Amino acid sequence: MIRSDVNHIADHVHAYLIRHLEPQRTIVTCHDLTTFVHPENVTSRSLFPSITRRVFQRSVDVLHKAAYVIAVSENTKKDILMYSRCDPEQVRVIHHGVDAIFRENRDWQKVLAFRKRFAQDGSRLLLHVGLTTPYKNIESILRVVRVLLKDMGQNVRLIKVGQEFTASQKRLIKDLGLNDRVEHLGKLESSELVVSYQSCDALLFPSIYEGFGWPPLEAMSCGTPVVTSTTGSIPEVVGDAAILEEPTDVGKLACAVASILNNEELRKNLIAAGLQRAKLFTWQRSVSQLLQVYEDVSKLAPR
Repeated sequence: MIRSDVNHIADHVHAYLIRHLEPQRTIVTCHDLTTFVHPENVTSRSLFPSITRRVFQRSVDVLHKAAYVIAVSENTKKDILMYSRCDPEQVRVIHHGVDAIFRENRDWQKVLAFRKRFAQDGSRLLLHVGLTTPYKNIESILRVVRVLLKDMGQNVRLIKVGQEFTASQKRLIKDLGLNDRVEHLGKLESSELVVSYQSCDALLFPSIYEGFGWPPLEAMSCGTPVVTSTTGSIPEVVGDAAILEEPTDVGKLACAVASILNNEELRKNLIAAGLQRAKLFTWQRSVSQLLQVYEDVSKLAPR
């Protein structure tokens, strides 16, 4: 058995390592329990879904043996209490911070170059950042773009950053007539991602589930209005600084985006509220709270 003053397993996927450590001196950070809340994400992407689920189950089964489990949101804490044998007092909530690189101060030359590349025809740019797994709800995003274009007469283009579209999502893009209205940029360096946030007119992030959800916070830190969903940890993170809608209600999501594009006062209010909200999530605060947990563990288990 490995002995140390404090052990910190930084990802719950590896919680099974508790078996090789002193449990009373061990902390585990749990980021989300998507595997259990939305198991279709495993079955749709894993080559061996039953094995993948067993690996996750093995770790969740030992979470309660840790001195403390750190949840990255109140919503994740709720899921931990539902799917593991942890006690409420055993789970501490410590929100993530947002990196300082995400800021409102724009390099206008880079912003203008970005918009010249993607919005030369005057298009308003909608951004999505993240994976394309089922819970990210890419299909609803594409349908929102179609409604904005075809039904509402909005000249919009979707900028997709992150994981490549799946084959079925590519077919949907074609079926909806969006081939020339969707741009996939792939995975970007942080500095390029910042420019993307700063250059787009709104972030569209109707995720079905998030353990925390960084993109809305990053967008708000960059002064970009956010349309997101009412599910998972998102309301807890964005507060009243974004427009929240049910994630599969394409009509309401489209109206929310259109309101940002057409109402300058609303847009300014969301930007101001977002900048203030994002200031609450700092890594300094997260680290300070984590250090307190370390101290508590050291007091809990004298040697």
